[in-house]
Amino acid sequence: MHTDVDALLQEFADVATTQGYVAHLSIMHATMKRFAASADRGALLADIPYRADRLIERLEADLQTMGSGLTNLVVPDPLVGDEYALGVAYALEGSALGAAALAPAVVSSGRQAMRYLNSLQLERGGRWPSLVGRLNAVAPGAAYDDVVMGATAVFEDVRARTEQRAAVAQ
Repeated sequence: MHTDVDALLQEFADVATTQGYVAHLSIMHATMKRFAASADRGALLADIPYRADRLIERLEADLQTMGSGLTNLVVPDPLVGDEYALGVAYALEGSALGAAALAPAVVSSGRQAMRYLNSLQLERGGRWPSLVGRLNAVAPGAAYDDVVMGATAVFEDVRARTEQRAAVAQ
C-alpha cells in the first residue's frame, strides 16, 4: 500500500510543479489534521518529540505563501487505542523521512514555501529508531493488528485525498 500511495502522490502531486506542490501540501495538511491526536499519542508512547499542531501550522503557512486556501472541514480520526496510535505515528513519521527526498525538487523549483519540509528534516533526528524500537516491542496478535490498522488508515486517507484531487483535475 505504501508503494502505491507514493506512486499516486508522484503522479498527481508532483512537488516539482507549483500545482503539484500545493496539492501535496494540501493532502498532508488534511491528513495531519485528521490524525493529529493519534499521531501525538503514538509519538508520546514511543518517547519521541512530535507535535502535530506545529506541523499543521507550518503546512498552513506554506499553503498561505503559495496562495492556497486551507482545508478546514476535516473529521478528526477517533482515538482507538495505543497500538493504533503507534501505527498512525509510524505512517506520519515515515512521511517525515520521505521529505528528505522531496526537498531537492522543491528547492530547485525556487519555491520559498518550505517551512513544513525544512522542519521535518531538521527535527527527525533519532525519532525513527525510537519509534521502530517501540513498534518492535508490540507483541504479535491483536495489538499488532491495531498498529497495522492505524498505519493503513493514514495510507488510505492519503490515497483517497490524492485520488479525489486527481479526479477533479481531469
